[in-house]
Amino acid sequence: ADVFASIIVLLVIRVANKPADDDHPYGHGKAEVIVSGIVGIILLLVSFYVVFEGVVGLFHPVESPNILAMWIAVISYIAKVLLYRYSLNVAKQHHSKAIEAIAFDHKADIVASIAAAIGVLLSIIGDKMDVQLLLYGDKIASIFVAYLIFNIARQMMGESFQILMEGNIDEELLKELEESIYEFEDVKRIDRVRAREHGHYILVDVRISIDHFKTIKE
Repeated sequence: ADVFASIIVLLVIRVANKPADDDHPYGHGKAEVIVSGIVGIILLLVSFYVVFEGVVGLFHPVESPNILAMWIAVISYIAKVLLYRYSLNVAKQHHSKAIEAIAFDHKADIVASIAAAIGVLLSIIGDKMDVQLLLYGDKIASIFVAYLIFNIARQMMGESFQILMEGNIDEELLKELEESIYEFEDVKRIDRVRAREHGHYILVDVRISIDHFKTIKE
């Protein structure tokens, strides 16, 4: 799923960075928002698959996983933390929704790795101490992982939907824009200001009032 999501992001970023043309006068920035939604859908499907496998596994006899499985989960955790931090920094630097989606994908893998390591460890302890309930730790952990991944997917899809529906930007950022506009002394009043995200940039519509005696040129 990660490989598939990364390939989609690589292809879409090339489209998103294309300049405006006759067919797309506002540019191609929303391509990044669409891919963010697609990655969210991929994570959603992954969460459904993981919870299905976990629930089915609860109704079948289980064996304790090998200790190697726990170390793989630990290595995965370390790698994903590094990838998450790096991706998030790049996303903020370039205001890229697509790279941000990849960062959230890594975040889902971080919680999955932690839960997997704990689940495997509990299973091994259950096998050594002959506690049958702990043997299902791996399956229970996978259901918990699915829930966490589902929440991340829901957040990503919700944000993408909000942007595609041209919802207003964050209230704090809108206030910052108003403060910037009021830095111009000729602006007497802001009658209306609204803004919407368009991929890696923001479009702002402003209606202002100025002194009535000024010429159009002024």
